[in-house]
Amino acid sequence: MGVLLHAAWIQVSEGVAAVSAVFKTRSGFKLAGAIVAEAKCWSMLQGGLTVDKSGPAELYFIKNASVEILADSLSLQPFTQEEWSSHQQQSINKVRKTNVRIQALDKQGNHLRNATISIEQKSPSFPFGCAMNKNILNNPAYQNWFTSRFKVTTFENEMKWYNTEPSPCHEDCWKFCDEHTF
Repeated sequence: MGVLLHAAWIQVSEGVAAVSAVFKTRSGFKLAGAIVAEAKCWSMLQGGLTVDKSGPAELYFIKNASVEILADSLSLQPFTQEEWSSHQQQSINKVRKTNVRIQALDKQGNHLRNATISIEQKSPSFPFGCAMNKNILNNPAYQNWFTSRFKVTTFENEMKWYNTEPSPCHEDCWKFCDEHTF
């Protein structure tokens, strides 16, 4: 089993359109990333998928509008599960860990030799979150799942330029975030 990462610069011939990267394998189609692309503006579409079998595969870019898709600088990078896990651990060690020097002192500032120190982490020191969309507003099960796992969020499409005009959805999304201290 392994991981396949892909990236490509995408734009559409006119207007704005949702563009998805889909891999066709012997076992079916697998979605591997999506963006909202614009005319005259290159956007990076990147993503990945878990590969459970070797064999031929085809990459397709699909759209939700009658426009042409322009793609440039496509890259595919395969990783074994071991390579991917090693990369993750290296990133964790580099970004999330650091050396700490602790000194035990008495009230006068003198060092306490052979002191026993106990440290307990009460909350994570880095934000961990996920994107959400307006569908969360009417789905209590999804709300419970989401709020039990994440403390920060961003809106998938609701804050993009074409959606930023005031609407009840925006107000409801902001209200949900405020209620759950995101």
